Amino acid sequence: TPTAVPTSPVAGDPATDLGEPTRVQNMDSSNPYWNYEDEWFSTNISNGTLNIFSKGTPYWNSWYTIQPALQDLYLEATITMPNCSGKDRFGLVVRNSTNTFYFMGVTCDGTWGFSYYTKENSIINILDYQTSDKLSPAGSFNRIGILARGSDFDFYINGHKVGSASDNNLPNAGRWGIVSMSAGTVNFKTSI
Repeated sequence: TPTAVPTSPVAGDPATDLGEPTRVQNMDSSNPYWNYEDEWFSTNISNGTLNIFSKGTPYWNSWYTIQPALQDLYLEATITMPNCSGKDRFGLVVRNSTNTFYFMGVTCDGTWGFSYYTKENSIINILDYQTSDKLSPAGSFNRIGILARGSDFDFYINGHKVGSASDNNLPNAGRWGIVSMSAGTVNFKTSI
């Protein structure tokens, strides 16, 4: 099991610059929100970690979002993807409204991007997937974050700003959470 390695503070890291978070999701077994299963996707909490599994239907996107609905926020998670390959992908979801949402995705082959999931179940890349020297290999820990303010979005990997985008397809508040997609790996796992 990989272990988190302490890092020096990074200038401009929202996790330190924004002060104390309004909400922290503790991943303990008493948290009722995150236990879920269907034929494509499952989540469970074990030993302080949320484990997410895409069961292997190639390119099937599964997401899980919770309340409260938020418009402007900074959302981050520390993740590891221990058994993935290629284009298997995990992402952070913001502004989910009637199953349309934005997400910042990270792939197992070392890229990240920003996308819009449409009502027609298609994905429009707002920022194409790209490499970053701030992204550690998939089996290592990565802290990913998305800062949403109106139509402007900033993206962070391990405290470093790696990109920005503007889009106004979803200007209103929406649920927030996670998205996972296996490109073929059976039980592709992400741990938060």
